Amino acid sequence: MYFSKIKLGLMKTKEASRQVKVWTENTTHDNISYIKYNISTEAEKSDLLFVAPIEQELSWHPECHDKMHGHNFNMILWIKEGKGMHYVDFDQHEVNGDVIFFLSPNNMHYYESISKQCGGYVIAFTTDFFEHIDSTIVNKMRHELFNNKEGANYCLVKNHINNQLQSYVNQMIEEVKNNGYNVLTNSILSSLLTLFLVTLRRNCDWNCKLNEVDRNTRSYKNYESFLHLVEKNYRCVHSAQDYAQELGISFCLLSKYTKEQVRQTPFEILTNRIMIDAKKMLRYSSLDIKEIAFKLGFNDQSYFIRYFRRNEGVAPVIFRNRERYWDNNDTSDESCEKGG
Repeated sequence: MYFSKIKLGLMKTKEASRQVKVWTENTTHDNISYIKYNISTEAEKSDLLFVAPIEQELSWHPECHDKMHGHNFNMILWIKEGKGMHYVDFDQHEVNGDVIFFLSPNNMHYYESISKQCGGYVIAFTTDFFEHIDSTIVNKMRHELFNNKEGANYCLVKNHINNQLQSYVNQMIEEVKNNGYNVLTNSILSSLLTLFLVTLRRNCDWNCKLNEVDRNTRSYKNYESFLHLVEKNYRCVHSAQDYAQELGISFCLLSKYTKEQVRQTPFEILTNRIMIDAKKMLRYSSLDIKEIAFKLGFNDQSYFIRYFRRNEGVAPVIFRNRERYWDNNDTSDESCEKGG
């Protein structure tokens, strides 16, 4: 496995005791080759946030422009100006200025036709950085914004809050520039990030419905436990009833809880998780259908084909050919234009 060390901007400040770096790793998972960016510091500090203009990010890491890549950190991608396409997992998003994406370490993504002249910011932070934010707020934000199991959440920024958001970002940059990384800096950065996220949640147009979440209810706790079990076992346990049994509750009660939280049945949640990986491997890997079926826990290829067709509407081979056709025959020649 090959590693290369790349210094990331903002980084050596006059009072800073460490320097932020990103390690790039060429890796393969499920026969899907991609670049993984790993955040680290000289002090190996795990609770870290940094901000960089998106045009600098694309300049420092030109390979992320059109190559699939992932991160070991959470990322807020604010594209203020410009046009192009942003692919997250297997979802395609048309960008036309002032949109913010929320990406977790589980997401893979890449840009297309977004040039270095685009304006915006990357706010990247480790999962441990959440510990600096008030627990009530962070639980809501992590659940709503960064834990989308079907891709990435995003919102359209309204004009009347643009200056307010820009002010929070500017203060983050100035805080690190003037004071480096330390306990007091993390406290200020977490407050600014909280203000940034709360302002977005209250004022933006979202791709999904954001609900109030009470994490102390039995309903939510069982729902969250179910999600954890699914994430660990979805490739080998395909029966929603088995998850209810593992949780020690009836399947009817589990269904009641999941419908209360996300208006989906346990079976729909489990199926969506399996289908995400199935579609990723079909689109981005060279595995044949039988190999994909086996990786997802289907010993019978014909059953997997029926399963996929039932949930996606087309057979796996048709889905693969269709997705690769559009990937290879993109006729868009629009480059990113400032103010677009």
